[in-house]
Order: sequence, then structure tokens, then C-alpha cells
Amino acid sequence: MKRRTVRLFALTMVKLLEGLEETCLKLKRSLRRTKVWMTSVSIVCISIFGINVFTDVNQIDTEYVSYVVESGDTLYDISQRYYNGDPRQAVSIIQSINNINATIHPGQIIQVPSNK
Repeated sequence: MKRRTVRLFALTMVKLLEGLEETCLKLKRSLRRTKVWMTSVSIVCISIFGINVFTDVNQIDTEYVSYVVESGDTLYDISQRYYNGDPRQAVSIIQSINNINATIHPGQIIQVPSNK
């Protein structure tokens, strides 16, 4: 659904750019300068919305399990055990949802993405 929204936004921006010539003539503004400005704003908006679309898609099918850290565990090992995909991405997710850095301690309870 969000991808559809991004596409709709992009099409709307293209239509705005097409109708820009008339508007610039009426307002006596530089067409080239206005097109550059509108294109820049469009690229920034699409980039921001595009990033959100892809991060949401990756996290929709992910469930989380509680895991008690044991001696000798690393985030990479834990992510390989529970996450079917790039373990580095899982490590990043684990760190962000648990507000931790790379250091974990035995007995610590963390939320781990699980999609296996």
C-alpha cells in the first residue's frame, strides 16, 4: 500500500511539473529555477518515503521472541539461530529494538526477530 502511495506521489509531482509553465508565466517567475526547485523537493520526498516503505516491508513479517543471553553468545550467533536472512541486518534490528550496543551479558533478556 505504501509503494502505491509513493507511486501516486511521484505521478502527482510529474503532473505538477508539467503544469508549471503556465503558472510561471502567470506569476512571472523563472520556469527553469522553479523546475529545479520542484525536482529537488520531489527527489527528497521520494527518498524519504521510499526509505520508509522498504524498512516497513522488511519488518512486517517479523515476529519477536524473548531470548535469555547465555555465556559465549554473540548477537551474530543469536541472529543466525532465529533470523532467516542477512544476520547483520538482524543484529542491527536487535540493537535498535533493545537499545543496546554490541555488548551483551549472560542472563540479559533481549527481543530477537524470528522469521524461521
